[in-house]
This record gives sequence, structure tokens and C-alpha cells, in this order.
Amino acid sequence: MKNYFIIIALYLLSTSVFAQKSENQIKNDTNFNSQKKIQISNVTIETFKQLVNKSDKKNKIIYFISNNCSSSVEFTPLLYEIYNNQKTKDFELFVISTKGKNHFDKLYNYLFYNGYYFPVFLISKSNSKEVLKELCSSCQQKFMGYGNFFALNEFNELIIQTDFNFTMEEKLEQIKKIIGIE
Repeated sequence: MKNYFIIIALYLLSTSVFAQKSENQIKNDTNFNSQKKIQISNVTIETFKQLVNKSDKKNKIIYFISNNCSSSVEFTPLLYEIYNNQKTKDFELFVISTKGKNHFDKLYNYLFYNGYYFPVFLISKSNSKEVLKELCSSCQQKFMGYGNFFALNEFNELIIQTDFNFTMEEKLEQIKKIIGIE
């Protein structure tokens, strides 16, 4: 009986150790069918603001993603399809999650299993409204959350922001308008 318990304990320990990847391994992981990589970066809000401000693209879209939000889960594949199909990108897509490092594995799995290969920035804040307040002072934080975005022009001025009142079709229409798809 004691040997049986030891064998089970060793099996469980070995499978959990080998099944989990470290954060560094995950950052460099690739899908076996392509050379695309899941890109997740843990950054401070100040660093993220610098990245957005330094972008020389005509338009910048900042999208709030969460694998736990139905609106985000519904809109992300539509956004990714547009992002992925644009051959000439005169815009930059910044995807952020405010869940922080504690949700790294869940976010990675969500991106990997759905095949989303856009860069995602993790910003550790208690909620998306705090991040939005720091990133976009002219945005209406009260109505915005995961599954929504705001867009800035090349001068980092607000073009549009979406909120929970926008349908998926309206969000898509706005994205297409921003990046010049008819």
C-alpha cells in the first residue's frame, strides 16, 4: 500500500512539473504549424504609455482584452481577423490586459488555443478603468471596460472610444473606418 501511494505521488508530481512551462519558456513558445509566437510582455503603465507615444503609425488602437469577459471573447476574433489580414499596417494595435502576472498562464492559453498572435501587454492594476484614466484623460472611463477600445491619431489625440453601448457590428465598423477598410 505504501509503495502504491509513493508511485501515485511521484506520478502526480512529475506530470504537474513537466506539464507546466515557465513564463520564459512560454514567451518563446511557437505553434508547431507556424513561426508565429505568442507575445506577452509585463510592463508598467509608464512604459506602455511611452510605447504608444513613440509609435509613428497614423492610428493607434488600444484594446482591452480579457479571456473572462464575454464581450471581449466575442470581439477578439473579429479584431484579430482584421489585424491579421491587413497587409500594410498604417495602424498599430496595442492589446492590453490589466489582470497582471497572476493570470499569465490563463491569458497565454487563451491566446494560444485561439491562435491569436498579436502582442499583448500585461499591466498590473486593479481594473481597466484605472489604466484607461492614465492612458486617455479625454476618454469616458465610466462606460468602458474589457472588449472595448479607444483609438488615437498620430498626435495621440482621441479619435474614438467604444463602450458597452456599442454592438459588435458598430465596433467593427469603427475599426474598419480607423484603418481605412471599406
